[in-house]
Amino acid sequence: MKFLFETGDVLTQEKWFAEQSVENPRTDILRIHPEFMQNNRLVLDKKFVPLGTVQFCANYMNHMNVGTNTTPLDYPYALRKYLGREVRFDYANTARLTDYIKPRVTKEFTCAPRVEVEKIITLTSEKMVWISEPISIGQEYRIYILNGEVVGYSRYDDLEEKDILPDWNVVDNMIKDFNDAPVSYTLDVGISDRKTILVEVNDMWATGFYPWGTMTGKMYLECIKSRWFEIMGIRKRGYLIK
Repeated sequence: MKFLFETGDVLTQEKWFAEQSVENPRTDILRIHPEFMQNNRLVLDKKFVPLGTVQFCANYMNHMNVGTNTTPLDYPYALRKYLGREVRFDYANTARLTDYIKPRVTKEFTCAPRVEVEKIITLTSEKMVWISEPISIGQEYRIYILNGEVVGYSRYDDLEEKDILPDWNVVDNMIKDFNDAPVSYTLDVGISDRKTILVEVNDMWATGFYPWGTMTGKMYLECIKSRWFEIMGIRKRGYLIK
C-alpha cells in the first residue's frame, strides 16, 4: 500500500498508522503540499491512498479525474426509516432556530442548530441544507463497515453515562437495506429513548479514525484503502479488478 500525505498537522494519528504499515516509508509515502496538487504535470499512481483534509482528498479526486465521487452519503433513501426523526432537504431559511442543519457539501460547516450556525456563517435564502428536527440522543457510535460486515466501532459522544451498546440487529438491518453502499463506509448511530437510530452515514474516504472502541488502526487502513481503490476503479466490492 502507498500513501499520499497532506503536509502539516492533519490526521497525525492516521499518518502514524500508515507509516508503521509500509515496507519502505521513503518510497511508499509521498508528502505533498495541498496547493501543489493543482500542478497538472504531477503524475500520481492510482494506488496512492491520500490521507489529509476533506478538501485535500477532494482535490486529489479532481486531479485524478474522479471528482464526481465526492457526493456525500448523509441520509440514504433506503435508510430513512431508521432516522427516528424528521429530516428533509430544504432551504436553510425554512428551518426553525432550534432545528439542526447539515451542509450538502462535505465538511462545509459542522452540523448544529441553525441559531449556532448563523453565528459563524451567513445562510443565504438560496442555501439548501439538510434540516433535522431536534431530538435527545445519548450515546453515539461510529460503526465501520467493510464489504457489508462490521469490522469495528467506537463511541464518540462526550457524555459521562456508561455504554449502552447499539442494537446490533438494527445495525445489521441497516447494512442489509443499504443495497447500493460503497465497499466501505461508516454508520453513525445513537441511542434515543433506548432505541438505536441512524445519525448519519459517512463515506470512508472522508472519515477519520476514532480510537475509543474496538476499531484498530490496521483495519482502518484496510477500510480506507478499499474505498479509495473502489473510487479509482481498481477494486469492486470484495475483489480487485485485474
